[in-house]
Amino acid sequence: MYVHSYGRAGSIRPFLDGVIFSPDVTKTMSVAYAAAVAKLPDKSRPILNQVIARRIINRVKRGEFDADRLRRFALAGIGVVDEID
Repeated sequence: MYVHSYGRAGSIRPFLDGVIFSPDVTKTMSVAYAAAVAKLPDKSRPILNQVIARRIINRVKRGEFDADRLRRFALAGIGVVDEID
């Protein structure tokens, strides 16, 4: 399991910058984040992890709460096509 330089594996919490979401929403974001990072061919690029996290957080702020859609949206932002599982 990959641990990014900002915190423990699969957690979006290090990227929240003090923004508070409900525990359920935070868990959904972390699930989407971990799944998106797992799709990366090179998991040792912290900048991509940060971009993925920011895209997920911004999308949640706009009302999206589906982990699969969040994952696909985040990956599309860095040019990774993610087929539905």
